[in-house]
Amino acid sequence: MSGFLKNRKMWLAMAYILTIAVLIVFRFYLVVLVFVLCGCVLVSMYIIDEKVRLPLRELTSKRNIKTIETLIIGDYCSRKVLSSLYDLDKSLIVMAPGRSVKASLLILQHLASRLDGKNVCIVAPKYTTETITPLDAPFFSELTKFDLGVSNSIKQRFIYLMKHPLILLTALTTAIKNPSLVQPFNSDILTYCNRKGFNLTCLQK
Repeated sequence: MSGFLKNRKMWLAMAYILTIAVLIVFRFYLVVLVFVLCGCVLVSMYIIDEKVRLPLRELTSKRNIKTIETLIIGDYCSRKVLSSLYDLDKSLIVMAPGRSVKASLLILQHLASRLDGKNVCIVAPKYTTETITPLDAPFFSELTKFDLGVSNSIKQRFIYLMKHPLILLTALTTAIKNPSLVQPFNSDILTYCNRKGFNLTCLQK
């Protein structure tokens, strides 16, 4: 009987040690997985932020586009349709995931003076909103940012992306979607372009 109890205690001890070992290994891999996921999220946020800010480089004296014939502003979309409409080498493309039509109009008003040609293309998201986000702020003047209550800081852009994780998930898929040509869907944009003599093209996801 004593031998049975000793064997039982030994097996219980081994099971206990094995359980502890499994939990330690599981927690280790769980921590690694969390770190990997956090790293992927941060890298995705950085890539999106860089893409959003990339057009700013074309507004400096060191710009690669010497003559801006077309302004393309709005939501992410496939470049296949855009390249069939315009020469992208002479186009300033200012896009962000889910950018609203209202934000596109404000950006157009701030960048219109940089346009050498007369072509304007607005890409609207599938669901129209009036939202202005920190991803739009880099293209606004300081006065506009103050009036709208938006910040141009990288901290605010990252906080916005963290609060809206679906943007990270849909940024890639929306970037490969082909938008469709539609009639001008915003009277303010149409009026502004008519007053400036711009050729307006509207696309929607």
